[in-house]
Amino acid sequence: MAMNSDDLAAASREAANEAILHTVATELRGHTDDRWVAISDDVLSRVMCISRPSHPVRAQAPRGGYFHVSEQVLVASLQHALDEVPHCEVTHIQIQADGETYTGVTIIVTAQYRVPLISLADQIRGLASGRLTDILGPVTPEVTVSAMHVHIEDVTPGDPKRA
Repeated sequence: MAMNSDDLAAASREAANEAILHTVATELRGHTDDRWVAISDDVLSRVMCISRPSHPVRAQAPRGGYFHVSEQVLVASLQHALDEVPHCEVTHIQIQADGETYTGVTIIVTAQYRVPLISLADQIRGLASGRLTDILGPVTPEVTVSAMHVHIEDVTPGDPKRA
């Protein structure tokens, strides 16, 4: 099949366009804007100041009425209560809820090496259960390993609270 002059010109233009596209893409991949350093502190400050929404969790008052507690309040209160537990550091707490009804919590900790992990988890579970019952009232579900999961994420030779 023979190519006429129009076909050759179109192929040549296509090759030229591909070459230009390749050159531009290479330049863009290699480009870094040094000005990002000047604004990075501003961006970080804004991110840290933005409040994130917290889900309301239903609680029962001692005299029978219902009210809502912020998930962030529950996490902060649990963190404070669990700071008492020696030889471990709580690294993350996540509240589970079905709509506004509390269904469980996951507590992630770093433990000190040679600390019996089962008894540590039981101690954490007991303190967390007491604090949740104090705040939410009798609406909290029964404490089980699945409804109040304590996950040992890391083990460290020294006291994790001093790291």
